[in-house]
Amino acid sequence: MRVDKVKLINFLSHDETTVTFKGDINVIIGHNGAGKSSIIDAINFALFKATRGKIDDMVKRGKASALVELELKMGNSLVKIQRSIPSRKELLFINDKLIARSAKEVNKKVEELGLDSRVVLTTMIVRQGEIENIFENLSDILKKVMMIDNLEKLTESNGRIRSIIMEYDAKIKASQDSEKRLKELREERDSKDKEILNLEQLIRKLDDELSALKQEESRLATEVNQLQEKAKIFHGLKTGLDRVERELSKLDQERKDLANIPQEIERLEKRQRKLKEIVEKKPDIIDLENAEKSLKDLNNRLKKLVQERDKIHADLKKKKELERFHIEYEKYKKNYDELKHIHEDFISTSRSLSDKRKSLNEIETKLRALPVTRKIDEIQKEIEEISQKINDLNTNMGAINSELDQIGKSMNALISAKEDKCPVCGGPLDELHKKQLLEQYNSREKELKERLKGLKEIQDSLQERMRRLNLELKNAQNNQSKAENYKEQISNLSREISELQEKVNRLQSLEEKYREASDKLKELDSSEREYLSLLGVNEEELDRREEEIATINHEIEEVSAKIQQLSSRLGGLTREDIGKAEKELRDLEWALSELIRKKGRVEQISERIESLLKQRDELRKEIEDLSFDQLELDRKRKDRDALRVQIETLQRDIGEKRGKLHEIIERRKQLESEITELTEKVKQVQDLSRAKERLEKLRRILSEGGLQSYLISTLKGRIENNLNDIMSMFNMSFARVILTFQESRSLSGKIDIQALDQNGQSLPIGMLSGGEKIAIALGLRLAIARSLMGSLGFMILDEPTIHLDSQRRAELLSVIQESMRVVPQIIVVTHDEEVLRIAEYVIRVEKVGGKSEVIEGVNQ
Repeated sequence: MRVDKVKLINFLSHDETTVTFKGDINVIIGHNGAGKSSIIDAINFALFKATRGKIDDMVKRGKASALVELELKMGNSLVKIQRSIPSRKELLFINDKLIARSAKEVNKKVEELGLDSRVVLTTMIVRQGEIENIFENLSDILKKVMMIDNLEKLTESNGRIRSIIMEYDAKIKASQDSEKRLKELREERDSKDKEILNLEQLIRKLDDELSALKQEESRLATEVNQLQEKAKIFHGLKTGLDRVERELSKLDQERKDLANIPQEIERLEKRQRKLKEIVEKKPDIIDLENAEKSLKDLNNRLKKLVQERDKIHADLKKKKELERFHIEYEKYKKNYDELKHIHEDFISTSRSLSDKRKSLNEIETKLRALPVTRKIDEIQKEIEEISQKINDLNTNMGAINSELDQIGKSMNALISAKEDKCPVCGGPLDELHKKQLLEQYNSREKELKERLKGLKEIQDSLQERMRRLNLELKNAQNNQSKAENYKEQISNLSREISELQEKVNRLQSLEEKYREASDKLKELDSSEREYLSLLGVNEEELDRREEEIATINHEIEEVSAKIQQLSSRLGGLTREDIGKAEKELRDLEWALSELIRKKGRVEQISERIESLLKQRDELRKEIEDLSFDQLELDRKRKDRDALRVQIETLQRDIGEKRGKLHEIIERRKQLESEITELTEKVKQVQDLSRAKERLEKLRRILSEGGLQSYLISTLKGRIENNLNDIMSMFNMSFARVILTFQESRSLSGKIDIQALDQNGQSLPIGMLSGGEKIAIALGLRLAIARSLMGSLGFMILDEPTIHLDSQRRAELLSVIQESMRVVPQIIVVTHDEEVLRIAEYVIRVEKVGGKSEVIEGVNQ
C-alpha cells in the first residue's frame, strides 16, 4: 500500500492544496510554520480521523468547513477516502465504487484494509524528535497495540468480571426468596380486580350525566387551544423579527465603521516600510544621551516645582471663590445625563440619514454614468449572421481542400507510374501525355490555393468581427445588469430615507432641550474643571514642594559635572529621531495587526447580514400568513370558562371516585409488574448459576496470566525475527539484535535491547554508534508493524533531523535510504535542505499571504 495523493481544502493553513507522492523517498520541505506538518495531519485525519488537538481547530480560520481527500494504491486497486469537518461527507471508494458512506463504516473499512490505527500511529508515523524514544517507551507501545491493559483491568477486585459475579449472586438470592411473595401478590391482585369493576360501573353512570356538557366544553376548548397555539406562534415570530432587525441594525453600523480598513492598511504598511529604513540606521547609544536627558528632566522638574509652589498660594484663594459655580454645574449635569441617550439616538439617526442620502446620490450618479450601447437583440442577430457566413466559408474551404488532396494523389500516381497505362483515366500514357496532365494539375492546384488564401483572409476578418461583437454583447449585458441593480438599490434607499426622516422629526424637540443643558454646562465647564483641580490644594503640599526643590538642585550639580566629562570625550551624538521611529514602529505594527483582524470581521459581517435579511423576509411572510385575531381568542375563552362553571360541581363529585379508582388501578399495575418480575427471577436461578461458574473460570485463567503470557511470548518472537530480517538489509557492524522481556505477565517491566557482534559478544544499545541506534529504532518500529499488520506500505518521518549534529544527520539519511529495501515508500517532513540529497521527489511548502502553497517536482 502506497500513499498516492492527498488533497486539503480549508484545512489548517491550506486553502486548496493537492500533493502527489511520485517517488519512493518523498521529501516535504519548508520553513517552520509553512504548513508542512499539516499535510501529515491531513493523512492521519483521512485514515483514522486522528488530530493533535480539537477537531474544530483543524478548519482554517475564517472558514466554516474543511475537507480532506486521500488516495492509496493497493496493487491494482485505488482507494479514495474523503473526510470532512463537520462530519457531513465521510466516504470510501475502491476503484471509484462507493464502499462506505459514514464515519463508522469508513473507520471499519480502513481497518479491514490492514491499517490498524494503534499500530500505524505508534510505529509507521514518527513524530518530530521521537525516532529513538522507542527504546524507552517500547513496553508502553506494545501494551497499547496489544491492549494488555484492558485484559488486566477485567481481573481486578473491582473489575468488570468481579462486578458481574456479585450481581449474579444477589439475583440468585433474591430469586429464592421470591416464591412466597409471588403467591401473596397474586391474591391481592384478584381483590383489586373486584374493586375496580364496581367503581367503573358507578363512574360510567355519572359520566352519562356529564356527556353533553363535556362535548360542548371539549369543542370550545379545542377552538381556544387552536387560537392559543396561533397566539404563541404569532408572538414567537414577532419576537424573532424584532431580534433580527436589531441585529441587522447593529451589524450594518459595524460594517460602515469598518469600511475604510483596506485603505488604512495600505497607508500603515507604507509608513511601516519608511520607519524600518530609519530604525536600521540606529547608532550605538552612548552615555552622554542618558546624562543630557537626565539633566533636562531635572531642570524641567525644578521649573515645574517652582511654578507649583507659587501657584499653591493663589489656588487656595481661588478654590473658595468657585464653590457657588460648582453647585450650579451639578444641577445642569443631572438634566444633561437624563437626556443624553435621546441625543445619541438623534445623532445616530441623523448620521444614518445623511449616509443614506449620500449613498442614493452616488448610485444615481453611477446609473446616469452607464454607457449607452446597442440593443442586445441587434448584437445577437448580427452574431448569428456572421456565424452563418463563417460556416459557409468553412464548407467551401473544405471542398477546396478535398479537391487539393485528390489532385495531390493523382499527381503522385502519375509521377510514380511505371507502365504505359494512365493511372487516372486508364488510357495509354506516354511522356508527353504525362507532362500535359501534370501541367493541368499544377495549374488547377495553384488556382485552388489562391482561392483558398482569399477565403482564409475573409474567414479571419469575419472571426475578428465575431470576437468584437461577443465583447460588445458581454459589455451590453453587464451594463443592463448593473442598471437593474442600481434601480433596485435606489428604491430601497428611498424607503429607508423616508423612515429615518420621520424619526428625526420626532426627536427634534428633545434634542433642543439637550443642547440647552449642554450649552449651559459648556459655559460652566471651565469653572467646574478649575474647582475640581483645586480640591487637593493644602498647606502640607506647599512644604513638600520646598523639600523637593532643594533635593533636585543637588542632583543637577552632580549630573552637570558628568555631562562635562562625557561631552569632552564623545561629542554631540544623539538618537532622538531613532527612538521616536522605534516607538512609532511598535505602535504601528500593533495597529496594523488589529486592522488585519478587523478586515476578516468585515467578511463575516457581510455573510451574516445576507442571512439575516433572508430570515426577516421569511418571518414577515409567516406573520402575514398566520392571520391571528386576539379579539376572537378572548371571546372563545369567555364562552369556555362560562361552560366550565356549569359543570364544576358535578366534576368534583366524580373526581373523588376517579381518584379512588386511579389509586386502585395503579396499585393493580404495580402488582402485575412485581408478579412478572418475580416470575422471571424464579425462572432465571439455574441460568444465573451456570453463567456465574463460567465467569469465575474466565477470571481465574486471566488472573494466572496464561493468555497474556502467550500473547507476549508469541509477539516477542515475531518482532525479534522481523527485526533481524530488517537489520540484515542494513550495513551494520553487529550480527543480531536480541529483545529480553523481564519476567512479567503484563509487560510492566523494562524491555532490554542488546546487539550481538560477529563473535557473539553482547553490546548494550547505548554502546552503539548514533547511526546504528537510529537504524535499530527505525527497524524496531517496522518490525512491530510487520508483526501485527503483515505487509508494510509506507513510513512517515516528521522532522527526523531535528536536534542532530552533522554526523548523526548523515547517518540518519543513510539509514533512510537503506530502509527502502524494507518499506517501499518513505515520506520525510523537514526544514533541513541537507535531506534533499536522498530525495527522489520534492514537495516544497511556503506560506504566502497567510496560506500555504505547494510546489512539486523530481529532485535534480
